Amino acid sequence: MFTANPAPVPVSALDPHTGFGYFDEKDVELQQEERMTDGIVSIGPMDADMRIAVLGGSTSAPSFADNWPRKLYHLLKKNGRSVCIYNCAVPGYSSHQELIKLIRDVSPLQPKVVLALNGVNDFAPFHFKNNHPMSHPYQSFVCETIVSKQREFGIRDIYNNNNLRGVNFGVKYSTELHVLWLRNVRFMRALCVEMGIPYHCFLQPVIGIGNYHTNEEELQALDLLDKRGKGRYLSSLKNFYHHAIQYAKELDYVHDLTSIFDGMEQKYKDVRHLNEGGNTYLTECIANIVNDNIAF
Repeated sequence: MFTANPAPVPVSALDPHTGFGYFDEKDVELQQEERMTDGIVSIGPMDADMRIAVLGGSTSAPSFADNWPRKLYHLLKKNGRSVCIYNCAVPGYSSHQELIKLIRDVSPLQPKVVLALNGVNDFAPFHFKNNHPMSHPYQSFVCETIVSKQREFGIRDIYNNNNLRGVNFGVKYSTELHVLWLRNVRFMRALCVEMGIPYHCFLQPVIGIGNYHTNEEELQALDLLDKRGKGRYLSSLKNFYHHAIQYAKELDYVHDLTSIFDGMEQKYKDVRHLNEGGNTYLTECIANIVNDNIAF
């Protein structure tokens, strides 16, 4: 069933680096062979030959029963692969948080390959603080609340001598959002090269891009989003994806999936998230790319 207003999902932990994340298995519904450790859901034997780490936002996260990393595991296993998938995706994460997650959490897991599905959370500045793209607005809220309530909390500076006078989010940095996304993707690729593992980024499909056959309900939901964004949602979306698609043509580790649903219909459950059928087809597309580009 399609909805214009997807229900929020539980993400109940503060994270000092990414802003927020999963706390324990109560945040997700685990299935057979799945387990959660340190906020990351893994599925399959950890000594498997094919160990895949997945980065992304809600379109990849284990909050949803039909998430594509889960489907990818079962598809590869069905095809006789010895596989383990670490689903490191968290709802609301952009490529800025993916980069941090890769450095802090994925590298110690020592996967054989890193896959990232992103784009939607990078095209508009809802998921990072203005002029400080590596910080999420929620981090700003938490830090500024701590400073304003420091007397209640009994917090002083690091040497316990003086009151805190504010929050420093680092050097201000402002540029086109597609440039920030490309920077993060390149950084993640460079880190994976340094670790000796392949990195593949998938530019995710979304209603409003490509030649997907939208029905009346989907068009109304898209129009509602655009009105909420004061007419900037669609223009920002199209501008970001125009550039991102061009980057994908130039980089062999970035794969443009925006057209995989061209000519199709009823693949979304809201304007950003795929339904069961959409995730199944997405999984098949990603599996084909994995099989064609990665030797295990």
